[in-house]
Amino acid sequence: NIKINELRSENAELLSLRAQIDHINAERSEFARLAQERKKVIIMLREDRKSIEKLKSTVQKLQKELTSLRGEKATLRLENTRLRRDLARAMNSPRSPTKSS
Repeated sequence: NIKINELRSENAELLSLRAQIDHINAERSEFARLAQERKKVIIMLREDRKSIEKLKSTVQKLQKELTSLRGEKATLRLENTRLRRDLARAMNSPRSPTKSS
């Protein structure tokens, strides 16, 4: 009878240890899953960083182009104003007589 009680006690202890081992293994699996997820996130962040750098470069190029186009626009406006002024002068000045065909 004592032997049975000792065996029952050992069995309970073994069951408790087994439960602890199962819990540790579950935590280990969760840790491994989280480590994999972390790697994926790091890769995604690196890709995002590269994309951001490409976008910054594109934005800088477009800003330079916009500045250039604004300069061209200003130049064209000045030229347009000059041409209109010249046209107005030409229309208001007395014309030299021309032969009609």
